[in-house]
Amino acid sequence: NARIFHRIRRHSDSCCVAATGIFIYLNFGINSISALIYILFTIFYILFECDLQKLFLPFYLNILISIFGFSIAFNGSIFHIESFGIISTSQFILSIYGFIGGYFILWFINICYKFLKEKDGIGGGDFLLLGGIGSLVGPFSLAPIIFIGSISTLFLALCCKLNTSEELPLGSGLIAGLGIYLLVSFFELSLFGLVI
Repeated sequence: NARIFHRIRRHSDSCCVAATGIFIYLNFGINSISALIYILFTIFYILFECDLQKLFLPFYLNILISIFGFSIAFNGSIFHIESFGIISTSQFILSIYGFIGGYFILWFINICYKFLKEKDGIGGGDFLLLGGIGSLVGPFSLAPIIFIGSISTLFLALCCKLNTSEELPLGSGLIAGLGIYLLVSFFELSLFGLVI
């Protein structure tokens, strides 16, 4: 049974990667932006699987996401970080605010949890991951990503029948939340009655 499960899992992974490549090609063509999107997808996919299977987020991949986020924002012409008219500043500064906001939101939650339970509740890789996500999407998009990511984490725990008494794959949930948020934004859909 385990061998069949792993074979199905490997084929579903291949289908997911291929479908994403086709989606990117059909919507963006073949250019540097498509390559960058595919590289980011690959990094997020590896992080998703690592966290889901081992509850581990490699430091260098998390840092790479932040470097991509800062570089893209500094270039300013590839992606656009939405400020929703709240502040008027450069894309690079919004990227920095997104990193700081993402990192410190989870850091603060962990400090509160540690104060109450006397042990860490969130791993350091999750801090860096949300910081990297913030560097890509900016500070104002973090709230819906955290909300969707939290629901996705619970959904993953139930579907994958994980031992929920110890740890949950928050990083995988945040990556799923980012993916859902970006798809909703890309197709200009309404999510929970809000147009994102």
